[in-house]
Amino acid sequence: MALAIIKGEMIPIKAIPEAELNAKILNELTPWLTQLLSIKATEENVERLEVLLPMVKDNCWSMPISEIKKAFTMYVQGLLPIEPRDNYLTAILFSKVVHAYKQQKPVKKAAPIQIEMNADDSREIAIENILQAYDKWKESGDVYNEYAPAFDRLLEWGIIKDGDAYDNYYGGKLIQAGGIVNAEIIDLWSYKKRCGYDEKKANREMSKARAAVNSVGVKHPRIQKKFRCLVLQDLFKKLTREQLKTKIDGIS
Repeated sequence: MALAIIKGEMIPIKAIPEAELNAKILNELTPWLTQLLSIKATEENVERLEVLLPMVKDNCWSMPISEIKKAFTMYVQGLLPIEPRDNYLTAILFSKVVHAYKQQKPVKKAAPIQIEMNADDSREIAIENILQAYDKWKESGDVYNEYAPAFDRLLEWGIIKDGDAYDNYYGGKLIQAGGIVNAEIIDLWSYKKRCGYDEKKANREMSKARAAVNSVGVKHPRIQKKFRCLVLQDLFKKLTREQLKTKIDGIS
């Protein structure tokens, strides 16, 4: 497969493949934060880091690794409105640093990521994405939102049927997806409150986020994405990986 050319240096976390992202967090960001904050390799501090690292994906989804580093550099230089400053990297401190950095950072559109590929590249990437979605489902029992585009390819290839013959099934999945999205919104803001985020502001923003989703209903992008993942999950339950691959290979 010819390599796809990705242009743009500021790649946000959400655009980095999961395996590569985990490696960057473990091998690049963690040692850098440890050195910057002079964190000693005690058992207590190691445990703190292990609890903290999953928060990088939750709180910094639209930020590149370089911006996370910039945020903490500004923190140690006293350029963020956070007092007192110390070298204990807790979950609460991490959330405060990222939030303070985003508040003072000028809002600007990120440079678009441009991908150049031919039809064969696109097909191979789609197949890889579908099989990776299957493997992740096999490990966790869930299909993550990042794999939702696999639904569209499988629908295009006829492996997933269109909605005309499955109205009741798809309707039920859309309702289920709406319930999950609302629960995710509540969980997110509850988590932020536990990490020290202002409770009244969190409640307002949570209500606003839920209203934005519910006002659009089942056509909202978040619900549509979750719906696709639920359908994929049901498909994977019916097939082995080899059977799925055979079906895909049979499409001309």
